[in-house]
Amino acid sequence: MHEDPFPCRTPWPALGTSGADKVGTRSQPGRRDAAMAQELRPPLTAGLAVRTRISPVGIWSSLGVAALALQVWVFGRWLLFSDLRSAPPSGYRISGGRTAAVWTLQIVVTATVLSIGVVLLRRCLRERTVTFDAALYVGLLLSMWQDPIMYWNKLYVVYNQHLPNVETWGPYIPGWHGPDTGGEPIYESVAGGSGLAYPIVMVWFWLQYKLYRQIALRRPHWSNWRLFLTAAGIGTLIDLPLEPLFLFSGVFAYPVGYPPLTLFAGHWYQLPLLEVLSASLVLVTPILVLRRIDESRPVPWLFTTSGRTSAPARPSVRLLAGVGLANVVILAYLLANVAIAELGGPFPSDMPTWLW
Repeated sequence: MHEDPFPCRTPWPALGTSGADKVGTRSQPGRRDAAMAQELRPPLTAGLAVRTRISPVGIWSSLGVAALALQVWVFGRWLLFSDLRSAPPSGYRISGGRTAAVWTLQIVVTATVLSIGVVLLRRCLRERTVTFDAALYVGLLLSMWQDPIMYWNKLYVVYNQHLPNVETWGPYIPGWHGPDTGGEPIYESVAGGSGLAYPIVMVWFWLQYKLYRQIALRRPHWSNWRLFLTAAGIGTLIDLPLEPLFLFSGVFAYPVGYPPLTLFAGHWYQLPLLEVLSASLVLVTPILVLRRIDESRPVPWLFTTSGRTSAPARPSVRLLAGVGLANVVILAYLLANVAIAELGGPFPSDMPTWLW
């Protein structure tokens, strides 16, 4: 037998053992080594804490910061190096009735967007926090810079040149090359038919959410996928009568539409049904489902672990998370329309000169 070279050494007790178990530990090197390893190993909760440092609010607020930085870069260069020209007079004529219609629609859209902002601001003040809807609203407002992505490769939408417009900032978006227009510049609308109207999606979202919630409550046995597709169908039915308001009034038009899936195909007021479907399926329904999941949460998933930030920073972090979420959703919607445009379709022969 080998004598212990440290006869006075204090034995290593196994963590979590009783006093009786500690007796004789010195003579059991296996248990002693296991106890040492347990004592040196980081607790499981510490490992979880490390993994959850990258929280939903951290990811989405980082995306929000990136979106803000990109649009500052895009708009900054556009303001510095562009002539900021509007479409020159091209001899087009627009009737008095159509002029009244398009401007009335602009006023209604602008008033609606402002009213939504007031409602959400009052709700934030009442709840003393930045709500999910408020963060999403701000994010939608700050998504307009992505508008030119819709015609990344083909001219997918044209705007009424009678309304306020300016030469596109698309060339200043990294990677953007734009459609072949024969050297003619592309003009962006800065009125109600442009990205400034994105926050009006909130009204659509609220209406669709109310209908979706009623169905979910009455059909608790339905699967999540069935509810998702039902919600997308509801959104499509909501958008289907809204799009013609902008088309027939002449605010904008879709010069490209896949004929088999386009209403009034071949005319300047044609409506690509795939665009309507993408608006519901990609733009609104995912946010709706996320909102539905949050009903059982004390804090919306988008803001999870936002309580780790300091109290003064919490509203700004939540707003940045909303900016990140909105910009990702808008990007997905625009890229969906880029893919739809690739299906092609003839340019309408009756396209008015005030649209093109």
